[in-house]
Amino acid sequence: MNLESDIAVFVRIIELGTFAATAAELRMTSSGVSRIITRLEGRMGARLLHRSTRRLLLTQEGERFLQHARPIVAALEQARSAVAHARGKPCGTVRINVGTAYAKHGLAPMLPKLLKQFPDVHIELSVDDRRINPIAEQIDITVRVGPLDDSSLLAVKIGEVRRTIAASPKYLRAHGRPRRPSDLLKHNCLLLAGFSRLAQWPMLDAGRKILVPVKGSVVRQRGGVAGSGHRRSRHCPLWRLPGA
Repeated sequence: MNLESDIAVFVRIIELGTFAATAAELRMTSSGVSRIITRLEGRMGARLLHRSTRRLLLTQEGERFLQHARPIVAALEQARSAVAHARGKPCGTVRINVGTAYAKHGLAPMLPKLLKQFPDVHIELSVDDRRINPIAEQIDITVRVGPLDDSSLLAVKIGEVRRTIAASPKYLRAHGRPRRPSDLLKHNCLLLAGFSRLAQWPMLDAGRKILVPVKGSVVRQRGGVAGSGHRRSRHCPLWRLPGA
């Protein structure tokens, strides 16, 4: 590798936190990544990282070097992308953050075709149901459902989703079937952590939109189906919810 490649590996190690993670991404061995850093340290004439079995720590020289290394890597990436753009061929790294449900049902099925169509594009995918700050976390594209919190961001509508209230047959036999939205107040509903706006379910009651402040004994960290006495395999749909 040349010096620029070694610097890029050094920056990526800091971003990922371990030699092993960097090696896996670059399809190398951990020892190979370690040799790159040793070679880079020899070129710089200083130790850049404190290595231990648990974690990596930057030395003072490493911290100063990182401040200059990141702009170098970013500039090289921009230059590569600019050349590719001039040739009409997308390339470079795209950092994407999506929620759990969309990652599984929306993005995953299309990724193979996307990567085959654009082989020079490298995707860094993170899956998280919390609302992130894409600028602070250096995310290029984030996909979320619901209203946009920050109006300064550029948003493009890519589709619509339909939410359904459902319960397992076992739960309905034990607790009865709700007949009207207000009946949900008496039921043990599944809540999602980090989604305060979904703590009140939008419902239509006699043609009028209302918000039902449901409660439950289970709070799930990610989207999906779960609950007391519920099975994932069989659920009876009760209502489809209007848009929030």
